[in-house]
Amino acid sequence: EMNEARTDEESKGIPKEAFTIYWIMKQNGIEKPEDKAVEVSKVMDVYKHWKTSKQHEAEMRKALYKTLIDSKDKMMDVVKQIMKVLKEE
Repeated sequence: EMNEARTDEESKGIPKEAFTIYWIMKQNGIEKPEDKAVEVSKVMDVYKHWKTSKQHEAEMRKALYKTLIDSKDKMMDVVKQIMKVLKEE
C-alpha cells in the first residue's frame, strides 16, 4: 500500500497536504477524491494558519464538510481522520 501511495503521489503532481487528503478520501471510497482534495487544498492556501488558529481550523473543517456533503454517512469520520493526519505532518 505504501508503494502504491508513493507511485500515486508522484503521478498526481499535487501538493503533499492535498495528496494526503486525496489518499484518505480514496481509501474511504469517496467519489472524485482528487478533485475534492484539490478543492480543499485551495482553502488551505487561504487559511494557512489552520494548525495554530482556531478560526482558520474552523474554516478548514467547513471546507471539508462542504466537500464531503454527498458522503454524509462517512463525512464525520473522514474529516476527523484528515485533520488528525494533517496535524501530525
